[in-house]
Amino acid sequence: MDLDALLPFLIFAGIAGLLLAGGAWNHWQTQQRRKALSELADALGLSFQGEDNTSLWDEFAGLPLFTQGRSKTVSNRIQADTDEVSLSLFDYRYTTGSGKNSQTPRQTVACFQSPRLNLPQFEVRPQSLLHGIGKVFGFQDIDFASHPRFSKTFLLRGANEQAIRRLFSGPLLSFLETQPHLTVEGRGHQLLVYRAGKRVKPEQIRGFMGEAFAVFGQFRDAATAAAATAERRET
Repeated sequence: MDLDALLPFLIFAGIAGLLLAGGAWNHWQTQQRRKALSELADALGLSFQGEDNTSLWDEFAGLPLFTQGRSKTVSNRIQADTDEVSLSLFDYRYTTGSGKNSQTPRQTVACFQSPRLNLPQFEVRPQSLLHGIGKVFGFQDIDFASHPRFSKTFLLRGANEQAIRRLFSGPLLSFLETQPHLTVEGRGHQLLVYRAGKRVKPEQIRGFMGEAFAVFGQFRDAATAAAATAERRET
């Protein structure tokens, strides 16, 4: 068989080899990440689950992040519980589109559950050009004249605008202005914190946990203040 006849087989073999090598590399990276996060959880005295595809959907069903896409997968779940709050921190991915147009965003998510939270349903995320165009056609975005930087940086929406405005007090808005890359979703006793499409490196997880707890503290205090204000108005 001459070279011309062999060429298609050589090309196919080369592509197959690259795909196998890429798959092996991704598998090695996945295992290394899992090992690093497992060791971190052990060092912090926290529980760890490498794979967890069943228990979160019912708990957080309806929050915007978990309503998107298909092939949803939770992995590397670190669990921390106190009397005040329960934190689940994990890697989350899902797939949208199909074929050449498919995308699989991956992000590290901090999920808080606490009786100290009493939140209206909302989502606040970095505002994109598409969001700005959407506003022209009536896409909801709750703005605050007192905080133009927040209003320019973030898209804020939810079903009960009045309750959301009570929650997003001046101190909370000022805090969020210092966190321009975060997405936060809330409802009832639940709060999600993440950077859309960004996984946190294992060596940066401690810092992310501290950042997420700071967000939780701000929303806890804002929810307490909003509840007190509502109570005063009713009396």
